[in-house]
Amino acid sequence: MLFAGVINEKDYVAAQFVHARPRPVFAAVGLVLIVAFIWAFAMDPSLVGFGVAVWLVGFFAIYMPWRAKRNYRQYKALSEPVSVEVKQDGLYFKRQTGEGLVPWSHVNKWRLGKALILLYPTNNVFYLIPSHFFPGQEAFLSFVAVLREHLGKAT
Repeated sequence: MLFAGVINEKDYVAAQFVHARPRPVFAAVGLVLIVAFIWAFAMDPSLVGFGVAVWLVGFFAIYMPWRAKRNYRQYKALSEPVSVEVKQDGLYFKRQTGEGLVPWSHVNKWRLGKALILLYPTNNVFYLIPSHFFPGQEAFLSFVAVLREHLGKAT
């Protein structure tokens, strides 16, 4: 299986949100905390509560996308064409400036978003593979099946 494409700014911003997505247990705890915060704020509105809400909205709606776009523009290799070949022993990435094999054993975990896949060699570093690298949804899902076979369930 061989696929290729160019990562765009929109892909990189979306990847940051998939990367920031918590595990289900932490998401449930976060949801409970958000509900408790809304309830407390409704019972006793305060300037601090309003400030926290504005900060959270600003962080996720303004700062995270801005930072991701800035990082994308600074990291020139992200905007270069890349091809990825699925091999028996791993994924072979090839760019104009370099190429190399990422063995399956070097992928610590992976995440699946609506239109992208993140492959993690460590907890905070990932390879980004957008769905538009594939000729269609069927090929994308076929690649997801290969990942499940070699890496197990997505986190």
